[in-house]
Amino acid sequence: MLSSRRIKENVTLSDVAMLADVSVSAVSKALLGGGGRTTKVSEKTAAKIRAAAARLGYSPNSAARQLKTGKSRMIGALIHATAPMVFYDLFARVQKSLAQMGYCFVVAQSEGNSELLERNLNEFRSRNADVIISAFHEYPGQGRLREIYSMFDNVLYIGKPELDNASYVEADIKNGIVQLVDYLVAKGAKRIAIDITDRFYRGVKERIAGYTEGLAKNNISFDEKMMMEYDGDLNSVSSVIEKIQTLKPDAIIANNDLRALRIIKNMKSLNINVPDDVRVTGFDNMEFAASVSPSLTTMDLRNDKLADNIIEMIKKFLSEGQFPECAIIKPELITGESA
Repeated sequence: MLSSRRIKENVTLSDVAMLADVSVSAVSKALLGGGGRTTKVSEKTAAKIRAAAARLGYSPNSAARQLKTGKSRMIGALIHATAPMVFYDLFARVQKSLAQMGYCFVVAQSEGNSELLERNLNEFRSRNADVIISAFHEYPGQGRLREIYSMFDNVLYIGKPELDNASYVEADIKNGIVQLVDYLVAKGAKRIAIDITDRFYRGVKERIAGYTEGLAKNNISFDEKMMMEYDGDLNSVSSVIEKIQTLKPDAIIANNDLRALRIIKNMKSLNINVPDDVRVTGFDNMEFAASVSPSLTTMDLRNDKLADNIIEMIKKFLSEGQFPECAIIKPELITGESA
């Protein structure tokens, strides 16, 4: 019969061995699968060891579990420090599901620096992250990054990367923009502008493709000047407001919901009425979109479905060692008072 012993913090294999009156190697074999090939433990002894471990409150540390299973139970994620809020909402959903699965979710920000992104990737590798989710993997002159990413087979991308045979999840941005153009035209808009950032990024290219396709579909001539490009600062809308005053659009597709709010606020200060003078749409359907005045017409990128697909793809990788190829989610139009 096991003798009683006061439970202490940081219980070790030696503590369990002493209480069970067996060798440390026997405890390692019974609890961790270690102990070497020559160590044999009967089921009776193993039961005695497990009882001792339970009495002491012993729990294998993460390093020991990793040695036994080959898994760290950690999922890493990479994101740009100034990423739109919609990405953080998506990560919050993913984290909730991973926590229920018993996984730790660690997010590293790149600060727009490709060297830091590479360093974060290598840090996740050194910690043996089971899966790495990459939300931002595009930088000018990124040849070196392609080389680095190609060394990893456990990366799941949010947005299609410029890599062969990569697995990714993404919202169909092009389709979302086409839907917005169709909606605005149906509301009577004829001079539709679009708010975009650096054209280097694939997501911006998809927006432009959707914009030009939507205009052509509705027999509206494309005008390069109606693409209102800004420097990436979400808070800065002065250049867009200047173009609104000179180009006189009757509708604007903002880069995201936060940009839409700032554009509307600045137009109000110039006595430009929304939606009577200019219709404004957002693009991501953040939680506040329905609560502001006017409520936003926007595109729901379906973070719920994106998160579900990310989790299912992670599960497949953990069980089979490979991801499904891709999952592309169609956005959903949300109508509000702004357009």
